[in-house]
Amino acid sequence: MDWRPAKNLRMNSITPFVAVAAFAMFPSCAQAWGRNAHRLIINKAVDTLPAEVRLFFEANRGFLAQHVTDPLDAMAKNPAERRNDFVALDKYGHFPFEALPRNYKSAVTKFGKLKLEANGLLPWQIGVYSEKLTEAFRTGKWDEAKLDAAILAHYVAQAHDP
Repeated sequence: MDWRPAKNLRMNSITPFVAVAAFAMFPSCAQAWGRNAHRLIINKAVDTLPAEVRLFFEANRGFLAQHVTDPLDAMAKNPAERRNDFVALDKYGHFPFEALPRNYKSAVTKFGKLKLEANGLLPWQIGVYSEKLTEAFRTGKWDEAKLDAAILAHYVAQAHDP
């Protein structure tokens, strides 16, 4: 009688247990990305900007990298801020999510504020900070523009977090 199949059978039944145990013991490895990834993303994003705006962002690269994680700090202080950092798209049907209004007020009318907050407000946060950044540039409020750009970069990166 060959002992190898029994050994392989035991190993195959142990493997999922070991994987779950490793996942439980090292939960930080399970996170998709954190502060350093946000800093890396914003740093690389500056390099891709059109020349007419790149100089402003290059001059403020350090500030942007420092403040791109401000929403994470806000979440640490107030867990309710978590709702701004994700969206559970699967709660709104199938791709391309035609049932989900792009306008926040329309979405509130259709689904209610409680459901939206429970399923995340990330797409609308991107819209809010995009408008804030545009207005800050339009009015020449450069300090606001820097901060709005950093926060906008955070939310856009979150929208791509696996």
